Amino acid sequence: FARDGTLAGFADPDAAWVPGRIEGGLRMNPDGAAADDVVLVPHDDGLDFSTSLEFTLAVWVNGSPTQDNGAGVLAKGTGNGGEQFALDVYQPVAGQAGRYRFYVRTTSGAAAVYPTSVAPNNTWQHVVAVFSVPLQRVKVYVNGAEVLSGTPPASLLQTAHELTIGARQSTSGAYDLNFDGTVDDVRVFGRALTPADVME
Repeated sequence: FARDGTLAGFADPDAAWVPGRIEGGLRMNPDGAAADDVVLVPHDDGLDFSTSLEFTLAVWVNGSPTQDNGAGVLAKGTGNGGEQFALDVYQPVAGQAGRYRFYVRTTSGAAAVYPTSVAPNNTWQHVVAVFSVPLQRVKVYVNGAEVLSGTPPASLLQTAHELTIGARQSTSGAYDLNFDGTVDDVRVFGRALTPADVME
């Protein structure tokens, strides 16, 4: 079901709504690190997957190849150890273009990290991350193509932190890891989508 989010940090929230991939999209952080634009979706039990141990994140993004290292697309939890999950853009080597990365944390706080080789490229990309302990499945898809396959850890960190779109925290303070681009049609599922589901 649909959930409402609050726009925070936007200099002009009305101007942030731009043409998207499906309908209207949100232009996040056009001035890069100078602002901390983020959408905050309040926590509810339907966004905590520490019991069911399966979920799917899906989002259309049109991002710049130049991003903060760790720029958050979707995340839940405080930075630097408190995240249940995050989909972000990381730099495998300093100075290189960032690539999409999915990661989760276990009940001990250990990170299970799933890096891809696909980067934002100023075009629309449909990025989907599938996580399922019951199915022993971690998948990342970009534009319907599987770009990563992995094995999940046995547990997920529980957190009552809000879900964030377009930025994440480096620690527990400001939303300072900012995605530079447009975001549209964000979906969070409490199940593992199949490849056929992803293609729909």
